[in-house]
Amino acid sequence: MKLLKKNDCTYGEDVLSTLADIADAEPKFFKASFSYVHEFVRVLVYDKNLSDPSLKEIAINILISIVERIPALVKKDKEKLKGIILMLFHEMVSIDSEIDEEWFKPIEGFKEDHENGEVENDEVHFGM
Repeated sequence: MKLLKKNDCTYGEDVLSTLADIADAEPKFFKASFSYVHEFVRVLVYDKNLSDPSLKEIAINILISIVERIPALVKKDKEKLKGIILMLFHEMVSIDSEIDEEWFKPIEGFKEDHENGEVENDEVHFGM
């Protein structure tokens, strides 16, 4: 956790990205330690001092990758499932303390087109 809180989070991002790759390729690797993974992600998501929001996104993706491939891990544990859902909602509705001027004055007539399947900025669309 200390590694992720440093100003230069490149190592932390590398570690989380590697864990995400493992979760995608071999989710059973985390089966025995799923409770620890869940708790780690929970602490990370609710940490207000974490400077890089992309780390939270990667951590949630690790958890989701595991649960999607091994749903039995949360099927009988409703509290854990509820916790995951709350983490997702928490991240979807969180707003950065520094709001861009564009958010205050949107372009008149602006309509976002999601039908073509192209998303320019993944960070903006994470909650969708």
